[in-house]
Amino acid sequence: MARIELGILAGYDGSASSQEALAWAAAEATSRGSPLTVCQAWAPGYPAPPGEVTAFDLARRSGERTLAQGVQLVHDLMVPVETRPLLAAGPAAAVLCEHSARAEMLVVGHGARADSQACRWVR
Repeated sequence: MARIELGILAGYDGSASSQEALAWAAAEATSRGSPLTVCQAWAPGYPAPPGEVTAFDLARRSGERTLAQGVQLVHDLMVPVETRPLLAAGPAAAVLCEHSARAEMLVVGHGARADSQACRWVR
């Protein structure tokens, strides 16, 4: 199988179901010899008055922390897989659908829910 840029793409939000999905995705990436991309989608907030920390900055920092936790989880599992972080702004469903076109597989936890965006493709 040809490697695709993002390899196995796993959505991660820090929830228990996303941790389970990430562990499964890491094992699958290892078995395929593919990289694992851990994706955390964060929603930009509203601007604040000058001189104040913006909701945008707070949301991004929170996303960065969550993503770092996901990457650390993979390392803690001691799964020998190349792990790549991907922090993306926007609604999770839209972000994952957009990036899934460059992935072998998209993995999400059972708590993930669909919204008005449908993501469909076959490889």
